[in-house]
Amino acid sequence: MPSPKAVDLAAHPLTAWRGPLGLPDFAHIGDGDFSPVFDAALKAHEAEIDAIATSKDAPTI
Repeated sequence: MPSPKAVDLAAHPLTAWRGPLGLPDFAHIGDGDFSPVFDAALKAHEAEIDAIATSKDAPTI
């Protein structure tokens, strides 16, 4: 599986919600816009899980 390309989530049409009523501008979103954002989100989620799993700190729950 190829590694995901870096995605500028601050400027991506799925995450930059600047349309009417604060929603994404769906007129400018195409099928190809989803996969890169999903890949970036999963990568960030995996990094968060890894940070929790490898933390030496005592649980706070």
